[in-house]
Amino acid sequence: MSSLDLIEVVDASYRLDVDDRSWLRGIAGAVKPFLDRGFGLMAYAYDRRDPVARRRPTLELLDCPSGAEQIMSAQFPRTDIDAVFGDPRPVSTLSEALGSTALARRSDFVELMRTFGIADVLGIHASSPDGRGVIIGCPLPKITGAFEVERWSRVSAHIAAGHRLRDEYRAGGSECEFVIDEAGRIEHAPEGASEPIRAAISSAAVALRRARGPLRRVSPDEALGVWRALVLGRWSILSEVEFGGRRFMVARRNEPTTSGSALDALTLRERQVLGFACLGHGNKLVAYELGLSVSTVATHLRKAGQKLGFPTRSALIRGVLDGRSTVRGLEPSTLGGKRE
Repeated sequence: MSSLDLIEVVDASYRLDVDDRSWLRGIAGAVKPFLDRGFGLMAYAYDRRDPVARRRPTLELLDCPSGAEQIMSAQFPRTDIDAVFGDPRPVSTLSEALGSTALARRSDFVELMRTFGIADVLGIHASSPDGRGVIIGCPLPKITGAFEVERWSRVSAHIAAGHRLRDEYRAGGSECEFVIDEAGRIEHAPEGASEPIRAAISSAAVALRRARGPLRRVSPDEALGVWRALVLGRWSILSEVEFGGRRFMVARRNEPTTSGSALDALTLRERQVLGFACLGHGNKLVAYELGLSVSTVATHLRKAGQKLGFPTRSALIRGVLDGRSTVRGLEPSTLGGKRE
């Protein structure tokens, strides 16, 4: 039985009752037992759609070495932000994101890290196709590639979903559309909700309860696997709330968007799938992020490619990232574009 709790990280991702800095600290605090190597953690929230927020993302530091916090805060705006925040891989290191040439240009930052015994920084990158995201930075004493990529890719999916949900909630969106009891029975649903949708919501709620039960200690990765980031690309299922002495779960609208499209031929679901694929996410991860089957993801990508005139998945993604197809929110400026 594991004493480490991945579900605690997921729960922290969906907090709606705290400010941005407290939210980031909560996530970093939940990640810390897994990845802290004695240097603390850094958490960044950014929005590449906003030029100001893009250059100065929200930064929160947790248990960094004595004296390091002020230096890291001062140094952060001078780093190659576009290279780091433009690398959408869910799990990568600073050396991978910048590359040896760019890192060599940042000799002052490299020397700063060495002062504290830091050789590299692991990044858990929770990005959305519209340009919003969060990075949890974990300083490392040596350069290594031995990380649980599938585990942290799944965690990143929940952090990204929570980030979107918080933004929509504060803007007055993210409606609570379903209320589900402890047994998975739907107590409230929107008028006209189809039986397949109701069944999917019910099944996801049951999976959430299973993930938050003893399984989270017995098999943390299995618990993480059964609680997927969305249901049918549309809803986030949140943990229990109490009302009238009973406990319920709620499903809030949380559709990832691409900020509209100049290509009306693509359906919303095709744009969603294409958006995550353009972040470099494989079909299995995209399926987890959207709460779809892997085969459904592949079908949507194939149809998108047919509509846009690209014969393969790789050609479709290259075409979008190179700007040969113009989809707002999937433009190179949002997704990082072509890398040097």
